[in-house]
Amino acid sequence: LLAAALISVLLGEYSDAGIIAFVVCLNAAVGVLQEGKAQRALDSLKQLMQPRAVVIRDGSEQEIPAAKLVVGDLVCLQAGAMVPADLRLVEAENLQLQEAALTGENLPVQKQTARLSGKQGGRIPLGDRNNMTFLSTMVSAGRGTGMVCAVGLQTQIGKIAALMHECQNLFGGVVTQTDTNILVSLYRSDGIPVETLLLAAAHAAAEGHRSGRYVERMVLRWREAGIVTGADAERYLHQLEIRRQREQQVAELLGRANSTFPAAERRIIAGWFEEFGYDTAMIAEAVLYAGEQNNVRYVNGILKSWYGKGWRTVRDVQAAAAVSGSNVQHVAPAAPVSAGGAGSERIARRKPLKFMVKEE
Repeated sequence: LLAAALISVLLGEYSDAGIIAFVVCLNAAVGVLQEGKAQRALDSLKQLMQPRAVVIRDGSEQEIPAAKLVVGDLVCLQAGAMVPADLRLVEAENLQLQEAALTGENLPVQKQTARLSGKQGGRIPLGDRNNMTFLSTMVSAGRGTGMVCAVGLQTQIGKIAALMHECQNLFGGVVTQTDTNILVSLYRSDGIPVETLLLAAAHAAAEGHRSGRYVERMVLRWREAGIVTGADAERYLHQLEIRRQREQQVAELLGRANSTFPAAERRIIAGWFEEFGYDTAMIAEAVLYAGEQNNVRYVNGILKSWYGKGWRTVRDVQAAAAVSGSNVQHVAPAAPVSAGGAGSERIARRKPLKFMVKEE
């Protein structure tokens, strides 16, 4: 239209150009008015859809946006209301909630205010916490009052969302619906903390197992061993890493290219450090005395013999060797019980490895 108006001006048709310019201005004005009305209608709809909560502040009930709730607010609940945050109930009159969105329970859950007794590790599955109400669940009957104990990502729904996001990153961006169902069930039904699940998922991903089923088997084994909280899992994984480093050192001492040992030998190696209290230098000394029979079971027989004699350091072994002279039998037994073979008389010394601890 503007081009047509310009051409009309060039041809001297000023009346046509004026009419075209008027139509353009009128169309622009109508467009601006319509867009303003649409934006105001959209804002009104957003306000209507925005979750709101009835709170008790300064001794009176007030209706505020749910986003403005803070921990410690007292929230009033009534039939048909959406729970705006995680609440610890302080009053409940025939209060029933529909928690299918969180726990998968189809039937309404009866709520009460009594304190609950903790189960294993102090964790209670979400479905059994009937003195709590949770974000995004619906009040189906009754009325009650609860104190806000968590908002935003600190709510149970928020933690599940964070769990799925972190697992997606750990699993390389791919989390199947089956994985999601397993992980969410472990959290809401089995009471496994999110921190524990994330540590298990990270450990599984580091080992090349990116599946919810593998994580499930891992955390259930941990729970049987008393590893429930995130702190428990951190301590366990730290100890596991220390054991792996020790196994790598033992493999280097034995001249093995592969540091993976069978489960029985792994328990034996762990016993050298944790039961006998020996350090790497002491184990290296036993390997030197083992000579050609430098396998885990033969070295274990030597270390058992030394432990029984009360030798705790390399100095103890070397002092005994100096006293016995060339008779190596006083230092390394001829046939250790766990070795199943004849003793070695070879006592040739090799150069200590780089990680051997020097005795002070």
